[in-house]
Amino acid sequence: MEAPPQGYRRNVAICLVNDSKIFAASRLDIPSAWQMPQAEDSRSAAIREIREETGVKSAESLAEAVDFKKPVYKEVLAAFTPHLP
Repeated sequence: MEAPPQGYRRNVAICLVNDSKIFAASRLDIPSAWQMPQAEDSRSAAIREIREETGVKSAESLAEAVDFKKPVYKEVLAAFTPHLP
């Protein structure tokens, strides 16, 4: 992902789909939220989160979308939909 506009922060979302089942996870301390370490690029964050949350070590990225909308605070969302082998 290119650098976000001034004042926006990066954010990554992952949707795992496997045989029409969808995996979704959220933080325990902040429902419906999670964060990635600073200075990590979006694709690396997505791969790390998949590995940490599911143990999956191999996935092919099917799609990537970047959105510059302003919900509660300014953020840039990179969404990934990997195909699990």
